[in-house]
Amino acid sequence: MHVDRFGGQVVGSYGYEHFPALAKVVSQGIALHEGRRFGAVNMWLTTAFCLGVIASCITGPLMWWRHRPRGTTDIGAPRGRMPLAASPLLAAAIIALGIFLPVFGASLLLVLLLDRLVIRRSPRVSRVTGTRT
Repeated sequence: MHVDRFGGQVVGSYGYEHFPALAKVVSQGIALHEGRRFGAVNMWLTTAFCLGVIASCITGPLMWWRHRPRGTTDIGAPRGRMPLAASPLLAAAIIALGIFLPVFGASLLLVLLLDRLVIRRSPRVSRVTGTRT
């Protein structure tokens, strides 16, 4: 809004109706992301989602504790290997994600290096995590 500083009259205004279509879409997307759309329904849905995440954070370790292997030093995690060699499309997708999302890519490299250089070389840690090769 442009206001004449001497008379106080509005000289011109530029509002939402003057925005280009892409700017309107972006504005609506931001409002949706921030929770300013759909009023109380949005608040209840996001509250339910948040409570679900909190419940998962509490019940996950409790379920592991109840079903952990007893009498061994193993943590009970299933041995899992991603079939990257058998699935070149999966490998390409992971590499593309690592390039387009650099923090994700850096964390993948850090975990890979930690696994190869620390966990698999320490017999005690390898025995506990079940990563014997």
